[in-house]
This record gives sequence, structure tokens and C-alpha cells, in this order.
Amino acid sequence: MTDDFAIFRCQLQPVTDLHITNQMGEAIQHLFFHLVQRVSPDVVKRLHDKSGYQAKAYAVSDLMGENRPLLYRPGQRGGTHIQRGQMAWVHFIGLEAAVVEVLHATLLQTPPADIEIDGNFWVLGDVEVTQSTTLNGLLAQHQQASPPKTITFTFQTPTTFKRKGHDLPFPLPSLVFGTLRRRWEEVTGIELSRLLTVFAEYFVSIGDYNLQSHVHFIQNTSHQSFIGQVSYDISTSMSQLKKDRHKFPDAESLWEILQNNNARRDELARALSLLAEFAAYAGVGMKTTQGMGRIGVNQWY
Repeated sequence: MTDDFAIFRCQLQPVTDLHITNQMGEAIQHLFFHLVQRVSPDVVKRLHDKSGYQAKAYAVSDLMGENRPLLYRPGQRGGTHIQRGQMAWVHFIGLEAAVVEVLHATLLQTPPADIEIDGNFWVLGDVEVTQSTTLNGLLAQHQQASPPKTITFTFQTPTTFKRKGHDLPFPLPSLVFGTLRRRWEEVTGIELSRLLTVFAEYFVSIGDYNLQSHVHFIQNTSHQSFIGQVSYDISTSMSQLKKDRHKFPDAESLWEILQNNNARRDELARALSLLAEFAAYAGVGMKTTQGMGRIGVNQWY
């Protein structure tokens, strides 16, 4: 049985010394479609169909060096040098079984000898599936898990959110889990509680964090973004929700559900850890199909 979600980590080596000055997210997206086209033009056509959720059934990373985009170095200007034979990586992610199957065929069964990224040629080295699961397996795992007390995200590539027409480059709990809930429903067709975002507002706070701001360019447009790590603490306190329950309809609805009902609270908390694991595949925030919003394997306990 083919997994529904899978991350393919591809090792790359340039055939000549390079000086990289362009952001690579769009080029990696083009490479993704080129690789899929090799074995399944029908899947490419469907992924380009904007009428359904299949248009978002994949994600890609930026061109990576170590755990950061190759081009991104704090305080560095003027691009990045990479020598012939030096290692870089890119991740291709399938978010449905058909896309996972095609990526497996084009990257593992009949891999190309070399590939082109933004006009430069690279040798494709080792390819491995670093993480994979079925939808049913993911659901079963989190239905049986203990509700988390802390969730940690590592944002590996520049990440931002769009709010009222502006970039909002900070991982507020309601933005992170709210956008993940919508992405989950688009990809899987399975609805989660509409009050999950409200739950994140009242019960999730930011603990430790280490973030750096970054200006990222996609399609000749700059986006104020961030990169780094954030830990979210999940509280059991109902005090603020109790104060607000008569002020806001959503707060009142959440209060009615959670009052004297620890099982429902635990259910919503488990949904957060489900979304955290899903985020390692789907990414977070804007432009996840062009290298933004990639995060490392998340932790929750």
C-alpha cells in the first residue's frame, strides 16, 4: 500500500563551481513538475488544475545546505558560493498517494542522471524517504496518544502568513494552527473542529523561541518572513475563556463544549499534535509549493 504522505530527500552536487544569487523556490517547483512529467503527465495536469484540492497535493523545499536554505546566511550579502562536488539537498513532498507513487518512480526507480535548477546543472546523488505515513495511520496514532503539553516547531525555510493583505512574519499560535487546519482539510477532505483555532488562541502560548527575520523574494515580490524555532505551551487554564465567554460567540461556544469536559479538551489538544506532524509534510504559511514554510520534524510531549 502506498503511503499518503512522504518526504523525499535528494542529495545534489553542482557540476561546476557556482555563485548563487537567486532565491531558488520557484526553480525547485519547476524541477518538481519536470520530474513528475517524466513518468506521469496526467498527474502534472491534475496538480495544475486549480478547481480542486489536488492543486496543493505537494510541497517542496528551497535548495538546502545543512539545515538552512543554501542562499540564506544571517548577515550575508551578495549570494552564496558552492564548489563543484559540494553537497546540497532538496526535499520533494507528496501529500496524496498518487503523488507519492509518482515521486517514488521518478526519483528512486528511474532517477535522472543530472538535473537543471535555474540554468545550472547538478548531479542527483542519494535519494531517501526520510518520513512517510498513511492517512489512517496518522489519525490512529494521534487518537490514541496522550494530549501534548508542549509542541516545538523548527522553521527551516523563510515563513510568513498573510493577514489583511500584509505579511505577518511571526508564528502566533492562532495563525500557525489555523492555517494548518485549513490546509489539512484541503488535502485530506477531513474536517476538524471549527473551534480548533479558538482553542489555540486561549490555550496555546509561546514559550521558548529563537527567530531571525528575513526578506524573501518569490515571483519578484519581497515577503517579510522569519526562520528559527518556537515552542508552544498548551495550558489547562479556563480563566480567560471564562472571562470572555459572554463577549465573543466563539468563546461562548468553546466554553460550552469544554466546561466540565476534560475529554473534549484532550481531543482538541491531540488535534494540535496531529497538525504538528502534518506540518512536517505540508509546511506552514504561504508559498509552501515554492520552498517557503518548510519545517523540521516536530516534537510534542
